[in-house]
Amino acid sequence: SQARPEEHAGERREGAGRVLETLPPQQQQALVYTKLMGLSVADAASRAGISAGAMKVRVHRATRAAIKVLEADRE
Repeated sequence: SQARPEEHAGERREGAGRVLETLPPQQQQALVYTKLMGLSVADAASRAGISAGAMKVRVHRATRAAIKVLEADRE
């Protein structure tokens, strides 16, 4: 089994890994590329084989979903 990028990010990103696991694979990919790896939307889209607009949508939806998960954890 191949390790996902967030598994090598260290303790600091442990919580991020837990949140990522709750997201669909395409949203996981969007956040890993743009937030953890620091790629631009254009570069992330190119890697994923989609348009920049589609990547923006994925990042937006993933961010909203991640916030909901984090808010639910606080309650």
